[in-house]
Amino acid sequence: MKTVAISSAFLVLVGCATPTTGVLHDGDGNYIVMRQGGSALTSTSELTLLASKEASAYCDSRGMKFRKIFAKEVQARPLGGWPESTILFRCE
Repeated sequence: MKTVAISSAFLVLVGCATPTTGVLHDGDGNYIVMRQGGSALTSTSELTLLASKEASAYCDSRGMKFRKIFAKEVQARPLGGWPESTILFRCE
């Protein structure tokens, strides 16, 4: 019984993971961060918030201010299309 409870808790935590691309430079002074939910239940708003925090920390580490240019949220799709959020930003 204890093993089942531990396995269930592990699956819940894995399902909540939000893989990220990290900060990618696009060549025009802009940067992109994309986050993907670990399950269909992940909120795209939460993914956008996490991506914005990652982008802001990136700019802060360079002594600059974060400015979001564009955000795109994609809802979960049938057959394993997990929710995604992508932001385009600049450090100024």
